[in-house]
Amino acid sequence: MGMHEFAKHILAVADQRNLSCSNLQLQKVMYFAIKDYLDDHPGEDGLSFVKEMYDLPFKTWDYGPLIPSIYHEYGIYGNTSIPENGTYQEKYKDFDQYIANRLNKDIFDLVKESHQQPLWSNNQKEILNRSNTFNYRIEDIVE
Repeated sequence: MGMHEFAKHILAVADQRNLSCSNLQLQKVMYFAIKDYLDDHPGEDGLSFVKEMYDLPFKTWDYGPLIPSIYHEYGIYGNTSIPENGTYQEKYKDFDQYIANRLNKDIFDLVKESHQQPLWSNNQKEILNRSNTFNYRIEDIVE
């Protein structure tokens, strides 16, 4: 389990539902799918599942949380839809409704919503000035 695998799962869900997914969108959908899942699955069961997969932390960025290695992996596609089918993983099926919901939202609405999350909003000046980068702990995602 891991975040690279989760990213490929998101691309598979997008492909199955004939939805497009850009690189920036992939980053926001990863973040919010985890947040939505944890909001709906409070307690140790939801948390322990996410802890297993959260092997690469999101980092603060101008446009909200992202995982640099995954962002760079799909960076060749720029702001266009990623033309990959991904790989569906049965173990992530409980995320599918959250993924589809977030894929149907405007990317800049997702960016705006990510800026309202406490870790980003509390450190906005440092993030935008690029004087500091913060790692998102799972606890930061749940806030």
